[in-house]
Amino acid sequence: MLPTPHFMHPFFQTLSRTIHISGIGLHSGCQVNVTLKPTSQIGISFIRTDLDNLVIPANFKCIKSTFHATVLGHGNATISTPEHLLAALWGTGITHCAIEIDGPEVPILDGSAADWCKLIQEAGIVSLGNTRPVWKIQKPLRVEDHGAVVLALPYSGFRLTVAADFSVAYLPQQLVDFEMSSIDFCQEIAPARTFTLEQWIEPLRAQGLIKGGSTDNALVLGEEKASSPLRFPEELARHKALDALGDLALLTSPQGALWQAHFILIRAGHGLHFQWMKAATDGNFYE
Repeated sequence: MLPTPHFMHPFFQTLSRTIHISGIGLHSGCQVNVTLKPTSQIGISFIRTDLDNLVIPANFKCIKSTFHATVLGHGNATISTPEHLLAALWGTGITHCAIEIDGPEVPILDGSAADWCKLIQEAGIVSLGNTRPVWKIQKPLRVEDHGAVVLALPYSGFRLTVAADFSVAYLPQQLVDFEMSSIDFCQEIAPARTFTLEQWIEPLRAQGLIKGGSTDNALVLGEEKASSPLRFPEELARHKALDALGDLALLTSPQGALWQAHFILIRAGHGLHFQWMKAATDGNFYE
């Protein structure tokens, strides 16, 4: 029998010890220091140590923007690009964590969540004893925008299906279908890197984005080949799954809840993830 994945662990969990890492922000280009601390307070929170320790809860209600990254805000403080770190915390089953950060953006590291997972695993995880609640989808909920779709269906477990197509000649349409109770998040999803088409780079720079971007922290898809070998044949779809899990964690992290649903995502991104979460909380779609 396979062991229960950390993200499906039935009890609240936190880190065994404080851990630190530094890196550059993908969009801001800022060098940032991050400290992850154990806490007895439920949920995930960001603490801007450079702004008088202003706290930004990891809560979808704090989403301020979804333009090429998720941006959270509370009061005068914001934090950009938290999705890979949030996915890593979710994937390792951390429900209680205080994240101290001295800049406006979570470091991109290698463009995936692999380094975050390694750091968390090295720190260790401890159970806090109390049982986690379950967010159970009661009826289908679909949001769509220009052919992109997020659909959640009632399901007895947690399943994630993601389709991606970026019209790259040497890459076919990509599809991944994860029965989440039987996968190793840190091995099968976390290593998938953020990516961009080569033709998107200059327009993004013109908008003041990807100031810290490079082939060290992103997979660049040129007309004839990628900037480096793919880690998985369907790395693009796996990274879209990673982003989705990081965003969906914003809906469940305030309660430390487990998902019970089948999510189907087709060409979806941060904006559509947010639209789905808003629709889910506006109606009686879960218990």
